Amino acid sequence: MSCPPASSTVATASPALTWKAPWRAYWANTRRERRPHRGRRRIVGAGLAGLNCARELAARGRRPLVLEASDGVGGRVRSDHLDGFVLDRGFQVYLSAYPEGRRALDLAALDLRAFRPGALV
Repeated sequence: MSCPPASSTVATASPALTWKAPWRAYWANTRRERRPHRGRRRIVGAGLAGLNCARELAARGRRPLVLEASDGVGGRVRSDHLDGFVLDRGFQVYLSAYPEGRRALDLAALDLRAFRPGALV
């Protein structure tokens, strides 16, 4: 969707309405009547939120399409291996009290380990 050229709209607007009038006119002309969307839902990002959103939509009979720019899924729940080191991209600390995490993640497959008291993260 592109916006109309500002010069054509602003030139016809009164000075008092120059700032607001172009956008009001543009959005008023692009509104559509409300109707159920029958196409696929597009979800940008295959991180935790995107994957959970897709799962919820699928459970409700929708057909989500997840779009991901990187070479894998999981967002920050991912580790890279470089020169014998394991580098976490993020999510190094997981708070097990998160109810959504317990519901959505396979915690056993993540092979989580507890930090010792006083550990610096």
